Amino acid sequence: MINISSEKLKSLKEIGVGNFGTVYRDNDVVYKIYHDEVKTNVHRMVKNPVLKHRNMTINKINRLIRINNIIKDIVYVDGVFYGIMMDYLDGKLFYDIRREPLQDKIDYAYKLVKNARKLTDNNIYPLDYRLTNIMISNGDVKILDLDDVLTKVRLFKSKYLKRESIIALDETIRCFFRDGYHTTLSFDIADKIDRKNYKYSYSYDDIKDYIDYKNKKNLYIFIDDECNEFIDDGRVILTFENRDKDYIVECINKLNEKGIDVYDVIYKREIDDYIDDVSYSECYMSKDKRLVRIK
Repeated sequence: MINISSEKLKSLKEIGVGNFGTVYRDNDVVYKIYHDEVKTNVHRMVKNPVLKHRNMTINKINRLIRINNIIKDIVYVDGVFYGIMMDYLDGKLFYDIRREPLQDKIDYAYKLVKNARKLTDNNIYPLDYRLTNIMISNGDVKILDLDDVLTKVRLFKSKYLKRESIIALDETIRCFFRDGYHTTLSFDIADKIDRKNYKYSYSYDDIKDYIDYKNKKNLYIFIDDECNEFIDDGRVILTFENRDKDYIVECINKLNEKGIDVYDVIYKREIDDYIDDVSYSECYMSKDKRLVRIK
């Protein structure tokens, strides 16, 4: 436990504001000071009146301090619980590196799986993996915001929470490998896609197999909405001219029924720019029921 004065807190530089608190930097550490609506006295439950079903306790923070390598201590201001102290991290978020070379992303993804497994092995189950909640710092992968209410901490192992945590991690890694060059295949489209052929990962080994697949399949295949041939190799890029989202969803679902997993969606006029972004890859175009190499 660390106790600071309100005068010192006022003198610190504010470096960020989140849903649950404001972050202040003090040399090599930062203080995450929770907003008034989520503060509480020690050993009482922290509740957000807007999110009544979510909660966080001091005991949970203590567990995170013992397991997590970011959260260092509980912070009191003039003897009252105010938040947590963490290491100051200098690095890049997964969101910021989504356009980096494929091999670098693969290495980071392996490290993320390793660190995520360590958490669930200690009955800590993050359910809010996002590209903005994962950071590369000093060559290691850091999982942020574990004090958030969407991280569940249990005294005993929970198969259900482990499964949900792995699914959340799986979705984030798949989003990470979509590269973010184009946002046409956004979540408002993805949510409408028939996922009967989509295979979620239910174990860390499944996720590692998926990363291994991405490591081997640095191959891009561009098809249009009338493609009929079966494609089971490479990253399938659906090209189209129609801007209607319902039409895009319909095309993706039809391709899914044929066993074709769409990796990304772009306008046909963007193909050349897209190819420039995926250097060191082989690119093919589907023409007349055969694949023609274009790079």
